[in-house]
Amino acid sequence: VELIDISNNWTDGFVGLRNTYTISDNWLLLSRADIGAGGSDIVWNASVIADYTFNDWGSVFFGIKALDYDYDNDKDGLNHYAYDATQYGPLLGLNIHW
Repeated sequence: VELIDISNNWTDGFVGLRNTYTISDNWLLLSRADIGAGGSDIVWNASVIADYTFNDWGSVFFGIKALDYDYDNDKDGLNHYAYDATQYGPLLGLNIHW
């Protein structure tokens, strides 16, 4: 009887960059990108966000984000686990400042 290994987990180290560009008193443009590896083959993340401050306590933001993960545990049979996916889509949110 072969048992299924449910202990698949991994840890990655990351390095990245973040930039904030002030367009006006109320508008910011933020960009972020990072890349990592270790337990996975490679993982990366990138986003571009526009942020509008409407008063002292809050702002709204919208943008786009992409995330790519590539992992394979290099095992055979029932214990093989792989995750290779790219996800992307819009961002929309509210920031509350205090």
